Amino acid sequence: MYNFIREKQKIKEMITCTVMKIISHPSYAGGSAIQVLEIFGEIIGQEVFELEWYLYTCLDEGRYNLLIDLRQVKKIDGLGIQIFKNVISRGMQIRLFNVGPDIQRMLRISGNADFVKIYYETDCDQVISSFKKDIEEKKRIINGNIIKRCYPRIHTFFQASFQSHAGNSSTISCRANIINLSEGGVFAEILTAIDAKSGEIVRCADIEGQGLRNFEFSLNDSSETVKAQGQCVREIMNGHKAYAGIQFQDMEQEGKDKVQAYIRKAILVKD
Repeated sequence: MYNFIREKQKIKEMITCTVMKIISHPSYAGGSAIQVLEIFGEIIGQEVFELEWYLYTCLDEGRYNLLIDLRQVKKIDGLGIQIFKNVISRGMQIRLFNVGPDIQRMLRISGNADFVKIYYETDCDQVISSFKKDIEEKKRIINGNIIKRCYPRIHTFFQASFQSHAGNSSTISCRANIINLSEGGVFAEILTAIDAKSGEIVRCADIEGQGLRNFEFSLNDSSETVKAQGQCVREIMNGHKAYAGIQFQDMEQEGKDKVQAYIRKAILVKD
C-alpha cells in the first residue's frame, strides 16, 4: 500500500522555487519504474523552467514514467503546458491525477485537453495500477522510443542579440535573455524586437524555422563575445511573452570551445 506520509520521509529530491515546489518520491512498482511527483504552487512564468530542467533530467537518467499529482496546483499557463508536451513528444510517459477544475478548464480553453491522459481516481495505489496497465497494454519498448537531448544544459541569464526577418522582408533586431544554454543552442525569452525600416517596436512572432543572423552573447561578465548564426527550431507564445529555442549554426571553433568550457565548469561547480 502506497502511503504519502511514509514516502515523504524518504524523499530523494526536492526543488524549491519562488512559487513552485517539486517533490519526487522514490521509484517503485517493480519493472514499470513509475515515479510519483507532487507539485505545489503554480506552473507559470519563469518558474516553469525549473520544472523543465527537472523533467529533462528524468529523461536523461532513464526515468520515463512519471505520475504527477496536481492536487496543490491551481494554475498552469501555456508555457507550462508546452513543456509537458515537449517531453511527451520525446517519448516520456506522463499521467496526471488530482487535476482540479481550474486546471482542466485551462487545458480545454487552450485546446490541450487531450495531450496527456488524466486519471480521475484519487487513490494513489489505484492510479499506479492504472498506469501500469497502460504501460503493459502498449508494450512500449522505452529505450527505442526515447529521444534524449544531445547536450547538457545549464540555467543562465545572459543578454543576447540577433536579427530576423519580418513578413515584409524588413530586418528585425531582437534582444533576448538566454534562459538556458547548451553546446547546441539556447532557449531564450525575447525582450524587444525593433523593425529596422520604421524603428518601431514590433512583436517578434512567426520566426520558427527562420534563420537568425548575427546571434551574439557574452558568457557571464566576459568582454569577449560569442558569435554564431542560428535557426529558430521552437517558438512559444505565452500571453505577451515570446520564447524561442535557437539552434547554433556556423559558430567558429573558438566560440564552441568557450561555450563548452563554460558549461563544463558550471556543471562541476553544481555537482
